[in-house]
Amino acid sequence: MLHEKSHLFIFAKPMSELINKKFRNILIVDDDEDDCALISETLGEIDTSINRVALTDSKAVVSYLADSDLLPDIIFLDLYMPRMSGIELLKVLKADPDFSQIPIVICSDSKMANEMDECKLLGASYFIMKPASFLLIKYEIRKALKAIAETLVA
Repeated sequence: MLHEKSHLFIFAKPMSELINKKFRNILIVDDDEDDCALISETLGEIDTSINRVALTDSKAVVSYLADSDLLPDIIFLDLYMPRMSGIELLKVLKADPDFSQIPIVICSDSKMANEMDECKLLGASYFIMKPASFLLIKYEIRKALKAIAETLVA
């Protein structure tokens, strides 16, 4: 349950209860190192026990996942990247049976409804608009984790 108090949002249940053992390992894919750091820092504030790996090269993701002993429980994926776009990477990951069940949160500065729709059709679990402030990104990431956790429980 969400309570609003003067533009601050407080979850009735602690976030750690909602993501307990669901999201222990998170992969962040964004060509902007500052955005990777911001998402990683936000996840660390949500729960310090979350293992976070950030990759700035979208083309390296598939080989990283193939070589990894432990797949991520969720992926935060930037939509606009050089070499391979977020949409292209989303298609690759959802087409591979080894990776297709990993929930993917698309992160973007775009407000284009057609891009959001395309990502959902391709299998993205959630779409976050990258807000300008740390408090807003923290709120959006919490909201995404909660929504995905509730989907996995249902």
